[in-house]
Amino acid sequence: MKLNDYMEDLAQLPLFEDFRRDDLRNHLMERGTALHRYLKNEMIYLQGQTASRMDIVLSGKVSVQRLDENGNVLRIEDFRKGSLIGANLIFSTFRTYPMTVVSEGNSASFLGCATDSEAVHTEQGLHGAVSQGGLRSHTCAHK
Repeated sequence: MKLNDYMEDLAQLPLFEDFRRDDLRNHLMERGTALHRYLKNEMIYLQGQTASRMDIVLSGKVSVQRLDENGNVLRIEDFRKGSLIGANLIFSTFRTYPMTVVSEGNSASFLGCATDSEAVHTEQGLHGAVSQGGLRSHTCAHK
């Protein structure tokens, strides 16, 4: 998958609505923004992991889960296309995930991938990163 495949969807998000599409595309590509694919039931973030970036769900479904002391999984919240993951944590005093984040389907994507999960990862939050020029590559497909 390529970032260009998601530009129309990204441009519709409130975070980017004031950007011209060409400016947004150029800025994200110049900063090495990465797409990530996650398979069904793949853990994206573990409870207690430090949050260092914000992600945008591009397709599919991602869930926030808590494992109790008996090993039971409690689904807390589901996130779908357009949802931001980790934004609240990167600007918090306590920057750790309080729960585990898991890809829920074979078509979940993050700005993070097409038959699984995809996301775009940023190191300081997309809004701050876009305005300050701080997007960084993590791994995966670029452009």
